[in-house]
Amino acid sequence: MSEARLVGVARCALALVVATLLGTHLCWVPLTCDRHVASYKVATMAAATARSTPAGVAQARRNLEGLLALERRCPPDVDLPMMAGASAMVLGRPEVAAAAYRRALAVEGRPEVYLALGLAQLAAHRQGEAIDSLTLAARFNPYILDQVPEPVATEVRVRLAARTPAR
Repeated sequence: MSEARLVGVARCALALVVATLLGTHLCWVPLTCDRHVASYKVATMAAATARSTPAGVAQARRNLEGLLALERRCPPDVDLPMMAGASAMVLGRPEVAAAAYRRALAVEGRPEVYLALGLAQLAAHRQGEAIDSLTLAARFNPYILDQVPEPVATEVRVRLAARTPAR
């Protein structure tokens, strides 16, 4: 076989490898991630529903481990860190939950993410940070305050009324 022919075959082989890798990364990985996300949504709801039982805690632990691994493998998706945060809250680990919610905010700044972050910060006894996060959530959607305990909800309302910027 001539050298030119070998170069042509090598280029074709390289193109095939690149196309396969791109196809895997652009199609297969997101598809499998979507399937995992769907199954973790069900598992996260089950853990949250049974949060005070040993089975619920065990499910939350499995969820958290799996979701953290999935976050490393999958394209950015706000649902993954949100479910990881919810699982961490079931486990009584609000600092881990807050870190997960911050990762979710890096993907998308939704009011429910700020709410979840604020509630995790409250559980971690970080009231100042919680009020900041909850104020941002309430600026997006004031009805979110219905889910915030007193006296924190009142503090957020006062801050909103005064239009004091969050720290």
